Amino acid sequence: MSDRWAVSDRGFAVGLATLALLGFGVSLAYALIVSPDEILAGDATQYHLLAKGLVDGHGYSTIASVLHGDPQPTAQHPPLFPLVLAGLDLLGLDDLSAHRVALCLVAGAGVVLVGLLGRRVAGPRPGLIAAALAAVYPGFFMLAGVAMAESLYVPLVALTLLTAFALIDRPSLRLAAALGALIGLAALDRTEAVLLLPLLGLAVAVSLPGARLRTVAVMTAVTLLVLAPWLGRNWAAFDRVLLSTNGGLTAMIANCEGPYYEDVGFIEPNCLTRCQQFREEELPYADCGTRVARRYAEDHIERVPVVVAARAARTWNVYGVNRDLDYAEFGGRDRRVGTLGVAFYLVLLPLAGLGAWALARRRTPLLPLLAPLVVATLATAVTFGFSQYRVGADVSLVVLGATGLEALVARVRG
Repeated sequence: MSDRWAVSDRGFAVGLATLALLGFGVSLAYALIVSPDEILAGDATQYHLLAKGLVDGHGYSTIASVLHGDPQPTAQHPPLFPLVLAGLDLLGLDDLSAHRVALCLVAGAGVVLVGLLGRRVAGPRPGLIAAALAAVYPGFFMLAGVAMAESLYVPLVALTLLTAFALIDRPSLRLAAALGALIGLAALDRTEAVLLLPLLGLAVAVSLPGARLRTVAVMTAVTLLVLAPWLGRNWAAFDRVLLSTNGGLTAMIANCEGPYYEDVGFIEPNCLTRCQQFREEELPYADCGTRVARRYAEDHIERVPVVVAARAARTWNVYGVNRDLDYAEFGGRDRRVGTLGVAFYLVLLPLAGLGAWALARRRTPLLPLLAPLVVATLATAVTFGFSQYRVGADVSLVVLGATGLEALVARVRG
């Protein structure tokens, strides 16, 4: 392309700031105008009540036990997002609208980070295209409206990938430590992010000319250091090292007759009754869920490959799209905007494939960008299919899609 299409550093900075404001504005419009006034169902309610319990001095405790006046520890959700909400409460931003506005600012920061990641991967033009896509991508801007943990996950994943590329460009133990810290923080927001440690460790090791073992060791040590307070607290509270107890409950509703033979690859909440006797005790309840899920999977082992494939297909929106939209609507997302998001994603997908091909031709490292896609697929394989599990992977898809779009435009102008 001719020089008149070049983007200066100043032009990139101005464009990125403008797109960050656009992302904030779109998120704010959705959160305060389109999104429901109250969160009525789903994990979002629990996040807000957990934050309130922290502020009120009840600790990180189950909501039911706080209501009964006998707070008992919980590890159903990792702690980062409730802690952020509790911090907002302490600052006086203690209602849902204030939380949404604050999370819209986080969405604007996410646009900036996605743009910077796009610039590192493919150059200034794709960086601005990536930021523009991130600003108007429904899968991102709806997050502030429903006030879910993914609001933090998007910028955390973008910053983690940006740091991984920085480490590849300029190997240093300081950057290795920063990458490990970010992986730890991402895992404290969504537990599946812990899988980024081996995946990005492999990506860094493949790309570095030397000192691979020491770099990966520092990454691992710092990740564990960031996780240590949470793991130590759970050891003290539950006599076990764990990131979350939610896995057992999810396994219980994802491994029974409905998800195996009827609504394949999804969940059936009625299957929770199999462990009803442990309902009041979080860890025994989760352990029971793991046991009955494993037993059911073993008894229907011939269906497991079909179920896992259906879970992945649901997460990547190639199967069960209406069911996915139903579940998202139950969690507070506007169905019309959700439908627009699916259409946006389906257009983005082939562009991302073209972008990956273009980067491969330039010998740009692809493993860091592919890591979130692998995380989303693995997380789906052991849980159930839902596009929300793909949000970290969408960061990579937006950057790859921007790269593909820029390559396509360049070819047309050719």
